[in-house]
Amino acid sequence: MSVPRRERRAAREGFSLLEVLIAGVILAAAMVVLLGSVSQSLSSGTEAGRHDEARQLAADQLNRAAAGDVPATAAGVREVGGDTYTWRLDRGSAAPGETIRCEVIWHHRGDERRISLERLAPPPGAGP
Repeated sequence: MSVPRRERRAAREGFSLLEVLIAGVILAAAMVVLLGSVSQSLSSGTEAGRHDEARQLAADQLNRAAAGDVPATAAGVREVGGDTYTWRLDRGSAAPGETIRCEVIWHHRGDERRISLERLAPPPGAGP
């Protein structure tokens, strides 16, 4: 008994169930990798934002110290977007040419992060 030509041709066209399952597994694996990359990218962007916030805080405090707006040593806390940044400023005598230093500390995922900026105290009347 022979299979009609029309049924043989229909059996050869299209994909088998096994081919569809394999394609689905490959697609799912690719999606997992892609979502992992997106997640890592978002995490890196968030950490970069925190680092930039800490850098800006340190720069602001250094400028205030150079202008003489803060005592020789000062410390404080700033809350930004649910994150806590602790800063410490050491102006020393703040004589012209001496180093003014500001350190900012914050925590991310249980790890302590810190940044430290320094600048020279300006000569009298030079401004920040």
